[in-house]
Amino acid sequence: MKMNAKINIVFKYGLIISLPMILLSVISHVFNIQDSRSYGWLGILIFIITIYFVQKMYRQEFYQGFASYGKLLGDTSLMLIFTSAMMFVYSFIFYKYISPEFIEKILLLAEDSLYDKNFSQREIEQSMVYIKKINSPAGLSIMSFFSTYIQGFIIALIISIINKKSKDAFSEAMKNIDETEEN
Repeated sequence: MKMNAKINIVFKYGLIISLPMILLSVISHVFNIQDSRSYGWLGILIFIITIYFVQKMYRQEFYQGFASYGKLLGDTSLMLIFTSAMMFVYSFIFYKYISPEFIEKILLLAEDSLYDKNFSQREIEQSMVYIKKINSPAGLSIMSFFSTYIQGFIIALIISIINKKSKDAFSEAMKNIDETEEN
């Protein structure tokens, strides 16, 4: 299979990984449950399940059912780059156009937290300058990119152990027989 075909498959599966995460984000926004811990855990569980099934489908489609741990982890890492890029774009659009008030909510919570920690007014003002830079649409999108990639990579480290499947001697022998019959 050519490299161009592999990139297309990796991109396709990267898109498949990102779609459930985007859907969960939209649902949490519509029903105003962004702060729910259980919904956050549901998101992580769905991320794990999605990576598990994408790896299995990818292994079947690209490696004819057999792939080493390293190949699965490496290719999933490429998928996660595409996934993270899509999450970056989605996050930027979300924070910039769909829900800019969410950033205001974050800033108010941060300022309240500084007051609760008995920071002086001057310290709060200085801190809020940096907090506003980080909690801008671009800043939150960059954090989304890296958090998606890091979480996905950690999940892929574990899931690749489960999904790896080495060729055994019988499969190799049968492959040679099948190739001989075709000629």
